[in-house]
Amino acid sequence: MEWARERAKTTRVEVELAAERAENASLRQQMEQVLARLREVEGQLAKDSHNSSKPPSSDGPGRKRRSQRHLSERKTGWQPGLTGRTLMQGQANAEQEKSLDPAIPLQQPLTVFKI
Repeated sequence: MEWARERAKTTRVEVELAAERAENASLRQQMEQVLARLREVEGQLAKDSHNSSKPPSSDGPGRKRRSQRHLSERKTGWQPGLTGRTLMQGQANAEQEKSLDPAIPLQQPLTVFKI
């Protein structure tokens, strides 16, 4: 009688253990799916306009762009030791102004009509 009771208890524990193992396997599978999705989303977040075909406007406000400009030792603006140059109206400019005579009509493009 006691032997039958122990056997029933053992069977019940084995059934519970089998159910726990099945649930454990299911949870492991779900965990793998969640981790795969997490890697995919992290990969998408790591992309910006520098390492993908996304436009710069999609980088977001927190993303700082690195300047392409290489800084030099010189200050910005006028450099000491340089002589100034200005554009002066010369003979060529005066001739160009004369060529725009309003008395001479401009050529109109030809219009082609289909019949």
